Amino acid sequence: MNAVIHDLLPTEITKTTALEGDFPIAQISRIAEQESWRKEINRPLYHIHKWWATRLGSVFRAITLSTLSKPGVDVWRTFYDHHNFADKVVLDPFMGSGTTLGEAIKLGAKAIGCDINPVSTFLVKQAFSRVSEAQLRNTFTHLEKDIAAEIRAYYQTKDPQNGELIPVLYFFWVKTVATPDGEIIPLFSRYVFAQDAYPKKKPKAQIICPKCWNISEDRYDATDLICSHCDYRFDPQDRPASGQYVVDANGKRHRIKGLVTASGQPPTHRLYALLALRPNGEKIYLPASEDDLTLYAQAEARLQSEDLPLPSMEVRPGHNTNQARGYNYLYWNDFFNARQLLCLGLLLRAILMIEDKTVQEQMLCLFSSTLEFNNLFCSYKGEGTGAVRHMFSNHILKPERTPLENSVWGIDKSSGVFSTLFESRLMRAKQYLDQPFEIAFHQDLFGETTDSYKLVSSEPIDVQQVAAWEELQATERSIWIMNGNSAPPTA
Repeated sequence: MNAVIHDLLPTEITKTTALEGDFPIAQISRIAEQESWRKEINRPLYHIHKWWATRLGSVFRAITLSTLSKPGVDVWRTFYDHHNFADKVVLDPFMGSGTTLGEAIKLGAKAIGCDINPVSTFLVKQAFSRVSEAQLRNTFTHLEKDIAAEIRAYYQTKDPQNGELIPVLYFFWVKTVATPDGEIIPLFSRYVFAQDAYPKKKPKAQIICPKCWNISEDRYDATDLICSHCDYRFDPQDRPASGQYVVDANGKRHRIKGLVTASGQPPTHRLYALLALRPNGEKIYLPASEDDLTLYAQAEARLQSEDLPLPSMEVRPGHNTNQARGYNYLYWNDFFNARQLLCLGLLLRAILMIEDKTVQEQMLCLFSSTLEFNNLFCSYKGEGTGAVRHMFSNHILKPERTPLENSVWGIDKSSGVFSTLFESRLMRAKQYLDQPFEIAFHQDLFGETTDSYKLVSSEPIDVQQVAAWEELQATERSIWIMNGNSAPPTA
């Protein structure tokens, strides 16, 4: 392909960089595919916080290396070499998660990044901030002592076997709507609420009874079930809610959005099940008990008495936000239930008390990432995978009809909580600064690609963040991160 393009180029065009030569498309594509499967592991520096359309680091390393190299340089042959383009400055006026900046720094160049979105500026600054692992772990330990037990107390239930309190991993909720006749209808699309991510291999599923609200276990595709608790016979694939409509007890259809809009409030929710963890590691699905409802009511009552740093801003109209506003989610605090607001507020208050501002901002970045997995727009992915489908999984803000409530601080078996994200997001990114690596592949005797492995191909990412062009020029290893509009000034 490159050879064909090369032949079609006018002979008078003078190549100035290796990018205009033979770019190693096939080799980079193989690496990029491997990276894309687990981007947060293979390039953790750019996944310290959620960003949209985060680019693949391996692709941008190749592009940047090609751009900085002279014509005739074999980019693929030098891809894994240590480079030192100390006399070069790379500018990304729309930096997003900072991929271009990071790859430029790894090649020894200086970098300037700008974005109009302040979230981008904040997360990129946090990604490139050098904070010792010891400092972060020490702060995390103090937070854990101060607030973890208090938060975990709202995420526990009684084991029906012995009455002992055990941790709850997730609470299952369903939105409800009220018809003009006063009937309350849960918005289940079917009564199977939990199954394996690969149900054909593991067909066992959890099914809620629409009459007694107890849980039965059967196949994910069962169509005829007699509840083991109340003997009610029903079709687990049947549903009161389908598409934009819900059907009442008399068979009359109602438009869901119309019922929600008429209420003037965000949809109400009913807690119906939970997934708990026994001391021996066994996970158990349980129907919501009176004790579980009482615990939630206690969190609701405490929220009213606490002075917490909670969001109070209105959700501004926009292409995506209008999807949420159409269901009366008019303020950002509407995106969370009372227990989430309480526990997130307690955690944020503790973080804001951290005296070291550099460490505090690292924890604030982690806290912000935690919000992605702890809100009413999350849902359950199922067993056999990361359990929480975060609020941006579908790149829209359409309200989730059966939201999953995560456990905020969590335990070591939790997914998408503050404590586990500390290791998987924050610490992994900081460790990457010390030892940045590239994905490489072993080859067999016939030259065929086999297993991948990590290869250190750069010096540690240790740059000084500056605030002016003159400072960037005068500082050997430096980066300038800005927030603002990159459009040229108008006359």
